Parts: sequence; structure tokens; C-alpha cells
Amino acid sequence: MSLSEKQIQCIALLATGMPQKDVAEALDTTPRTIQRWQREQDFMQALQASEAGQVASQQTAKVATEIVSNVWQGRDQLRQKELSLLKTLEDILFNCLQGDTPDFRAIDRLIKVSERRSKLLGLDIRNYQILDAMELLLSERVASQRHAEIVATNILNMEQQLRDITTPSISPSK
Repeated sequence: MSLSEKQIQCIALLATGMPQKDVAEALDTTPRTIQRWQREQDFMQALQASEAGQVASQQTAKVATEIVSNVWQGRDQLRQKELSLLKTLEDILFNCLQGDTPDFRAIDRLIKVSERRSKLLGLDIRNYQILDAMELLLSERVASQRHAEIVATNILNMEQQLRDITTPSISPSK
């Protein structure tokens, strides 16, 4: 005995946990008809298989959601730890720039730290702290105009790299 279209629709609705009364109303039939269908072996086998499939789908979706959630949570924790370490390193490097003689290695490292932090945060903005530090070095005549140009060039390169990372590339379709 094959199932009618209404019986198949009934099985689908019952498998989702919808009450018989609501299923009967949705299918324009009576709860008594549904009860009669449930006494038929073919109908019950299909209903049980559908319910088992529904449970399996729900369990699979639940496990997948938990896995994705755990991955994102772990990723966010790692990102926060790295940002904290970068902030500490940045503070140390800024302290190196407070002296009378310029520490160009500190400026270079500061640019690299800023680049990494910007990449982690997905930002595409200039790091004005670096520019402010360089301006201070210029005003105190600790750094030359040439050094300022090197810093500015590195910042522009960093910005371009960030744009390249954040701008999706469009590959030609074949």
C-alpha cells in the first residue's frame, strides 16, 4: 500500500513535533483520520523513519553548532591574548622612543606591531600614534626628514597590504 500525498505531508508535520490537532487543521482533515492512518503499518513505518531522520538531523545540527561555537570561542581567546601581548610590546617600544637618541629599530618594530594589530582587528586605518611619535622625533631634531619619509612609506605600504588582505580578489570565470 502506498501513501497518499496528504499522508506524506502528515508524516512530515508529525515528525517535527506538531500536535495532531494542528496537523489535521493544516491538512484540512480530522484528528480521527490521522489516528486511523497511524494504525496502518506503512504509515507508521514511514513516520518512525521520518522521526528518526529528524532526530538525527537535529543531533547533527546541535553537534555542528557546538563545534563551530567552540572553534570561534577559542579563536577569539587567542586573538585577545595576542592583542594583549602586542599592546605590552607597543608600550615598551614607545618607551624606547622617549630617549634623546632615536631608536630606528624600535620605530621599525613599532610599525610591525601596529601592522599585526591592524591585521588582527581587520582595520584599514592609519596608526596615528606612529605618525605622532615620528613628528615628535622631527620636532626635537632627533630624526631627519629622510627617516620620517621612511616611516611614512612603511605606513603607506602597510595600508596597501591591509587593503589587499581585506579586499576580496575576483578571479576570472572560465
